[in-house]
Amino acid sequence: MNSAVEAGSAIDRSDLRTVRITVDPALKPIRASAANEVVGKFAAVGLVSGTLLTRAQLTETAVPKQGEQLVGVSLPQERMPAERVKAGARVLLVVTADDGPVSSQQQPTATPISIKATVVDVRAGAKEGTTLLNVAVPDREGPLIASRAAAGQIVVALTTGS
Repeated sequence: MNSAVEAGSAIDRSDLRTVRITVDPALKPIRASAANEVVGKFAAVGLVSGTLLTRAQLTETAVPKQGEQLVGVSLPQERMPAERVKAGARVLLVVTADDGPVSSQQQPTATPISIKATVVDVRAGAKEGTTLLNVAVPDREGPLIASRAAAGQIVVALTTGS
């Protein structure tokens, strides 16, 4: 990669650079002769300048897809699973009643709202100790997730197969 490309962004010819490498069967980089096939495709994950590009890092579909919104959710560690959340993971975004931790002694007043999402990108948050998840959610859920995330009322749960 000649330049960094954000997850979901289209790849332009100027983003690509040709390099020579020693062939290793464990590596599956895209050949320079296939560069034109890459232009116009979308980055499935964030692409870092100076790295080799593989087909697994590309998608035909824009992120977010038709009918989805991309929402950034900044979360402290206690609102995420201990297991590392990765791009591509399927998660539940659980809307909590307040921004404080929930004690096991507290009785929930109602079943919380849970929204299925796909993690598009994971990076360090702006505040120390936080993680920024960019998640794709259904169009109708985007505003709810954005407003509740801003209020600190989102908890992330990994789902089976994540």
